[in-house]
Amino acid sequence: MRTVVNKPDQQASLLTVSPRKFFRVLVLISVGFTVVSYSWRMLGIYGLVNSSKLARVMTKFDVNLENTFPSFYATLILLLSSFLLACIAWAASVQKGEYILHWKWLSAIFLFLATDEMLALHDSLTDYMRRVFHAGGFLFYAWVIPYAFFVVFVGLMYIRFLAHLPVRIRHLFLLSGALYVGGALGLEMVVGFLMTSRISMDSLILLAALEEHTEELLEMLGIALFIYTLLLYIRMKFGNLVVQLSDD
Repeated sequence: MRTVVNKPDQQASLLTVSPRKFFRVLVLISVGFTVVSYSWRMLGIYGLVNSSKLARVMTKFDVNLENTFPSFYATLILLLSSFLLACIAWAASVQKGEYILHWKWLSAIFLFLATDEMLALHDSLTDYMRRVFHAGGFLFYAWVIPYAFFVVFVGLMYIRFLAHLPVRIRHLFLLSGALYVGGALGLEMVVGFLMTSRISMDSLILLAALEEHTEELLEMLGIALFIYTLLLYIRMKFGNLVVQLSDD
């Protein structure tokens, strides 16, 4: 993807993005945040942290908390996904392509996911859904119930859309979705089961820490792979997508 910026009396500058290199950067950031957060959590669990100032700083790197660097990064890549999907929808409409509404709705869905990531909207559903469904065990975090139904609904609505995609893009779509949903819903259900199981508190703390970090890592890797897939699709379908800023 290329962005073109026009400057007065200057030759246009090009910022070229390599999908593969960009994907590697996203993977490194995702893994880096996870390793730092998990290492710090283990130090805290084993009582090896004595500095309250350091603790306050390192809390900002916890992948499982809101208003931290990892949560900001997760929101940012979801917003980037929404933007790329909107670009594809616009380019498809210019070329009078197919499934324009599907691309637009995907962009809207990822915009909602970014908002949810930033504000933790799903957590506000837990108590209500738990009361309605008398949920426990794997459904202890009961917000997964409506979200799981939504995933199934979107999947059914997008069967034909997926079928029309090039084979490689379709496979990457499905793999990135499996990583993200598997982390966000699947492992969240595992944590719910652990929270209601009869295991020792020490074991629960260790297992929950491992699961939470695996969950967040899968989510970030899923979105990183999805962004890579969208960039590949843009290059494959539209060649070089150029954004030009004019003086008008």
